[in-house]
Amino acid sequence: MTSNLFRALLLIAVAMLVACSGAPRKRVFPPEVRVQELHRQGDAGWSVVWRVSNFSNVPMQLASLDLELRLDGGSWRKISVPSTVKITANSVELLTTDLGADAALSSRLDAMTPSDQLRYELRGQARFSEPSARFDLNYASAVSPAPGLPGVLR
Repeated sequence: MTSNLFRALLLIAVAMLVACSGAPRKRVFPPEVRVQELHRQGDAGWSVVWRVSNFSNVPMQLASLDLELRLDGGSWRKISVPSTVKITANSVELLTTDLGADAALSSRLDAMTPSDQLRYELRGQARFSEPSARFDLNYASAVSPAPGLPGVLR
């Protein structure tokens, strides 16, 4: 009788453990978008390399970034980054967009010394198609001239 009771309790314990186990939960967290690099294109044109970090434990399909960027306290620039890039779980992707020509920005950046910083603010929205989600973005930081790379700020 004791062995039958032991078997029944063991069977119940195993059944409870099986019922509690399962696949890990899908957790979707807001991404982080920031400036990875700002570099010169031609005479007065500039482009931005965006760093998009996925902190979720599932891959996410980026549909678009609708951003506003302010450099060195200047005016806000609207930037739209259409994309179909898939960012794997807990990973980073880099996207490049053109800022266009800006003589004032070019002269400011040309005058920078290696110890100078260019402050920037970023706000906007990231839209994902898989899983379907929208996240508000707000980030501020600075980039500095990259040693040995003229026309590059990181």
